[in-house]
Amino acid sequence: LWTVKKARINIKPIDIDSGFKQFQKLAQLTMDPALDKAADFLVSLNGEEIGSWKEKQKSAIQKYRKEFNGDLEKRVDQRYSKIIDELEDWTGSLTNEQKEKIKVLNNALPWNGNYWVDTRETVVNKLSNILSHPTDKKLVRAFLNDFYLHPDKFRSKEYIAKNKEFESEIRRMIIEIYKMLTPSQRENLINQVELLALDFKKLSLKD
Repeated sequence: LWTVKKARINIKPIDIDSGFKQFQKLAQLTMDPALDKAADFLVSLNGEEIGSWKEKQKSAIQKYRKEFNGDLEKRVDQRYSKIIDELEDWTGSLTNEQKEKIKVLNNALPWNGNYWVDTRETVVNKLSNILSHPTDKKLVRAFLNDFYLHPDKFRSKEYIAKNKEFESEIRRMIIEIYKMLTPSQRENLINQVELLALDFKKLSLKD
């Protein structure tokens, strides 16, 4: 991943794609042992426990649908607030001018919330169906691997298309935000990325 010495004034989409691919590799190494333990836990659940989990998931999905069917402008504003909060965790405090520019970029991002809820419902139904029948760990493990590392397998064609549009806008947004950061903010960002990569590597080495 990026290092402070390699930091440039401008970044390109290919740099973002390269960083994302490296993140995926680290995520795979990290998730492998975690998914084994998760699969062990899930196959140990009894019928009552599975039913309780499914009811909780249904309630959560209903809550999300109610929230996402509300005012679009409000939802986009909430997304903007989350983006600012998370970004400042990586870069340090942003100026008001930077925040205003980021707000414009946020408003250009597509809203895929309803597709996300549909996908979550699909995932819950498929997993509950798997767990409701006598099965082995390998089947559950394969499902979890797809869910975390190959999510398009659970998405509709419409969602996949919309998500590609979203990813394209995110790339543009990242490039624009990186351009507006001060040297100090960039250094903070890159240092945080390096620490995250280090954490992933440490986790991947654990049993």
